[in-house]
Amino acid sequence: MGAAGKKGIVGDADRAARVAEVLKAVAHPLRIRVVAALCDKASSVTQLCERLDVRQALLSQHLSVLRLTGLVSVERSNGCATYSIKEEGLRDLVACVTRCGKR
Repeated sequence: MGAAGKKGIVGDADRAARVAEVLKAVAHPLRIRVVAALCDKASSVTQLCERLDVRQALLSQHLSVLRLTGLVSVERSNGCATYSIKEEGLRDLVACVTRCGKR
């Protein structure tokens, strides 16, 4: 069977590149925690800072990576930015890596 007939990322280099991009974007301890928190519920930057016990400047840098990769979205209202999961597949990814991360 040729490459065109293969399913999934085995036969699709573009899809494999996107998967690698997603994995790279979440491959930081704080970013995976942010994604896990947003899987629970959409949150403002202030809420995330409190929940994750991090400074706003640091959190904003990591949220920017996730947003530019298209994994989270932001809605701004009255000077408040609320982030939510944009790529729904992240919920499955978080569940998977949580299981894989158990010792």
